[in-house]
Amino acid sequence: MILHNTLVQDGHIFAMDDFESEEQAVEESRIRYKKLYEQGDPESRTLANKLWDCGERQIRCGSAACKICSRDFRVHLIETLVESLGPISEDYAVVTVILYDSVVSSCEEIDVIRIKDRLRYLIKRSGIESAVIGVFEMDFEPKEQLWYPHFHLLVPKGNALDDFIERFKRSQKGTRSRRGKRQYPVKDQDLVNPVRQISYIFKYMWQQLAWKGHGGKRRLLDRQFCDYLKLVDHHGHRRLMFLYKTRLEGGVLKIKCP
Repeated sequence: MILHNTLVQDGHIFAMDDFESEEQAVEESRIRYKKLYEQGDPESRTLANKLWDCGERQIRCGSAACKICSRDFRVHLIETLVESLGPISEDYAVVTVILYDSVVSSCEEIDVIRIKDRLRYLIKRSGIESAVIGVFEMDFEPKEQLWYPHFHLLVPKGNALDDFIERFKRSQKGTRSRRGKRQYPVKDQDLVNPVRQISYIFKYMWQQLAWKGHGGKRRLLDRQFCDYLKLVDHHGHRRLMFLYKTRLEGGVLKIKCP
């Protein structure tokens, strides 16, 4: 199946209260380039200049660190997937896998390609024959000062998915979990609200995990936030995506559906 460009429809993504408006994306990009300028190192200032040009001069940068360009990328991708998976959305599940065996003290240490290859191997060994699509992210644990890598995925349901979940759990058996927390390497749920759930998968937002008893996730502290921005700028939207039996060519997704 070839997924072509689609027009954004009123009452679709933009009906979601928590999907950022154009104005909110511009303001978030301003916050980002100001924090990068404050870091002062050459790499941060170079990225800050790129985001400033995009936000203030409308010279589109296409960076995964830019909220304006990430919003444009997400709108197209989410609308395309929602429309194309509509008839078969009940055949898909949303799966989050956390790689406890790959935590790092600096996000720059992570090898995104290697981790994606490991995941692709497990999926292939599980016998999944249709497209798996998702995004790589990391969350920062402030007490331990560690980054936890994970993927949010759209996976076709069936026996092969069950086998994948069991294989992934076994791959993480015996690895460390967050201090004082039980290890949950896999979380899965049915795809019942495609717009909201696919939007969550492709949010491209790395966050700070809450300390015990202090609420949910929140914005990263300035140093980790700038490290995250520089890393996602380096990799770009496409490299951070996980694509199995799927290709992204010229803005068109070509996938194999069940």
